[in-house]
Amino acid sequence: MLFYSGEVEFAELNDEFGLLSRQPEFTGVKKVLTELARGSLLQASNAEIKIHARNTAAVLKKNPLQIAFVVQNDLSYGLFRMFAAYTEDEGINVFRTKQEACVWLQVREPVG
Repeated sequence: MLFYSGEVEFAELNDEFGLLSRQPEFTGVKKVLTELARGSLLQASNAEIKIHARNTAAVLKKNPLQIAFVVQNDLSYGLFRMFAAYTEDEGINVFRTKQEACVWLQVREPVG
């Protein structure tokens, strides 16, 4: 599970996801839970969201997986819904709680 606290930028998430996706162990990963519930996403431009969505879509073509984002505030929820739509991948979804995300991913909720 990826966990972020404090303010997070789309570029930061994109860089982290890019680094992880290049690791040999990542090819076996099929489900990703990214929790931003204790942080806030800095506002991103439409162009930035499109760029990061394109980059994510390219990774998902090589390694199909499910990605669940857990966010706390309305701004982050809206931005990640837009991001998910731009990737044009049904394997990305946005949730308000970790419990909802785990149900969608069909995994047990992590402790901690």
